[in-house]
Amino acid sequence: MKTEKFLEERCILCPTLECVEKVNYFMLDLLPGNTIEYLSLDSTCKSDEDTELQSKWFTTEFLNDITCSEIPNHKIILKEGAPIMLLRNIDQAVSLCIGTRLIVADLGTNVIKATVITGTNIGEDIFIPRMDMVPSVSGYSFKFERRQFPISLS
Repeated sequence: MKTEKFLEERCILCPTLECVEKVNYFMLDLLPGNTIEYLSLDSTCKSDEDTELQSKWFTTEFLNDITCSEIPNHKIILKEGAPIMLLRNIDQAVSLCIGTRLIVADLGTNVIKATVITGTNIGEDIFIPRMDMVPSVSGYSFKFERRQFPISLS
């Protein structure tokens, strides 16, 4: 698992997000090293509606529990050497698009350094910042925003 080629040529497919998370965290536990936990900052989006009423109904805990495929989870647990996947287009000109797979090289407080293992720029190191993301389809009648790294374990 120490080489990019090993992970580039392999994947595990799962039928549901819940199953994906179980497999990902099982595999993460097999990697040596310490884990680092990143928590998001979630809030309802400002709209024409009464935002004071929204803040009473939609607590931080409620927003933190929302999971959907378009945005990362509230809590991301990572280790150096873990394979990750981009959930947002960062720079399409250099093929840093949704679905690009990378390996975590260094974990900072506000930025993650990773090495690309798929696409046209394999082997290139990139820096991934935290981003504000609003899911287009969340299944809810309101919009919320999550500030988190645009990645998931892969």
